[in-house]
Amino acid sequence: MLLKRGAEAEIHLTEFLGREAIAKLRVPKTYRNKKIDEVLRKNRTKSEVRLMSEVKKYDVSTPIIYDVSVDECMIVMQYINGERIKDILNNVSEKKRKKICYMIGESVGKMHTNNIIHGDLTTSNMILLNDKIFFIDFGLGEKNSEIEAKGVDLHVMMEGFEGAHSEVAAFGYVLGAYKSYDKKDIVVKRMYEISRRGRYT
Repeated sequence: MLLKRGAEAEIHLTEFLGREAIAKLRVPKTYRNKKIDEVLRKNRTKSEVRLMSEVKKYDVSTPIIYDVSVDECMIVMQYINGERIKDILNNVSEKKRKKICYMIGESVGKMHTNNIIHGDLTTSNMILLNDKIFFIDFGLGEKNSEIEAKGVDLHVMMEGFEGAHSEVAAFGYVLGAYKSYDKKDIVVKRMYEISRRGRYT
């Protein structure tokens, strides 16, 4: 069953060995050269699998990967039947909101400590289940040690929080927990620089 058709991929609810699962299928882009498109889709599929697997080593929760077909540009993974942070953050108690945001900040700090860039840190890509935050959709992610890349990652998240959760004190809590990353101050400073650049371009 098709759940979502995004810019990069289709998300289907399916089954794998009797368990509910998600199949993420990168579909061809007709506006791109066919060979270039195939290489891009295969590379992004492989990269996403690597990143989702690697972050687990740093105690960041992601869906379990059940199966991968690079030729079909498809990833079959665990269905996280929880609540999207986007849908709940504005409606929970302040105590719970603070706890959720701290978990998000700690996880992003762990990713950046290990030079993993998520690429799309919106609250639509974070799911709460069993008191854990699961991060999904690493399709735009990469390994990158540069401060600029980490600043952009944070800036995307800040914009998402300001757009969807502007009425609650949420992003400040996230940054409070992000301090687990030893280069926090430099990256946060770069995030604000990127924000100012956007205003004046």
